[in-house]
Amino acid sequence: FPSHDMKAMGIDSTRISNQKEVIDRVIDNIQSSTRDLSPRILYMKGLVSAIRGFLRDIEGIEISYEFTGEEYFQNTETINLNLYRISLELINNIRKYEDVKWLHVSLKGTENSIVLVIAHDGKGLTNEQFEQHAAHSKGIGLNSIISRVKLLGASLDFKRDPSAEIVLAVPLMHARED
Repeated sequence: FPSHDMKAMGIDSTRISNQKEVIDRVIDNIQSSTRDLSPRILYMKGLVSAIRGFLRDIEGIEISYEFTGEEYFQNTETINLNLYRISLELINNIRKYEDVKWLHVSLKGTENSIVLVIAHDGKGLTNEQFEQHAAHSKGIGLNSIISRVKLLGASLDFKRDPSAEIVLAVPLMHARED
């Protein structure tokens, strides 16, 4: 309908436009959440492509990344899925709670482990602060990270000196026990 016909019918075109914008945002959020819950790219192309794709979608901060030892990323779906979800949760928390201008993600595979390092120019946390936040959190994000780290038998270390950094080390199942 032309806008003058809509006014004659008592329809507020501004209100309809605003509602359309809200619906579009909801659809975008649902699509993003669905991607994060069931990341097809992770299963189709692997861990590196999934993390790279997530990082490329981030706007408003300078993102850099490096992936080495990719031949060691051919792990079980459990390791890759949990490593992917931990990565997303950590990065999203940094974006949400830190005023960062840059973020650098490094993922290094070796025969014995996969190590994820997320460095940024924010204030960062200590291990104690992370544990306190998780203990008092009403959301599921931080406790999900802790559960996934335990499931993987991994270690998670928060550092603030000389810059803010998070190091997640995931031992590989076929690691030698010397």
